[in-house]
Amino acid sequence: MIIVNMPDGKVKECKRRRVKDILKELGLNENAVLVAKGDELLTPDITIDDGDEIRIISVVSGG
Repeated sequence: MIIVNMPDGKVKECKRRRVKDILKELGLNENAVLVAKGDELLTPDITIDDGDEIRIISVVSGG
């Protein structure tokens, strides 16, 4: 399983799949968040492997 650290501090688990599929499963818009594994930002097409831990970061913009 993949450990997913959500922006609100909750932790979820997902099966092995691409970043964009994980975001869809969690109901998150891939244009509104960043996904990181360690210090590396991930693109939506990257596949996350079992045992990995990722972090979802909310993107905030102002104007």
